[in-house]
Amino acid sequence: MATAGMRVTNSDRAEWAALGLRAFASRTGQREAFDAGTEGMERVVSTFLTDLMHHCAMNGIDYDAMVDCARQRYAADLQTNGMGRDRT
Repeated sequence: MATAGMRVTNSDRAEWAALGLRAFASRTGQREAFDAGTEGMERVVSTFLTDLMHHCAMNGIDYDAMVDCARQRYAADLQTNGMGRDRT
């Protein structure tokens, strides 16, 4: 968890996302696929995004607006910390 004054890196963000995806994969019976590599991870991410669309629709949240917001935040993160592994 990020705290005030803590420098959060893109590696931190990627790890937080991986934790959530692992939990989702475990809950949906896809943990082996997730752990097997890129192809399995892509299936889990795709399934997660699909289920997230359902969640948004059921709760009156504009999924496309959230994706746009996320793209903007991602672009800002890349400007701050660069692509891939974080610089030290």
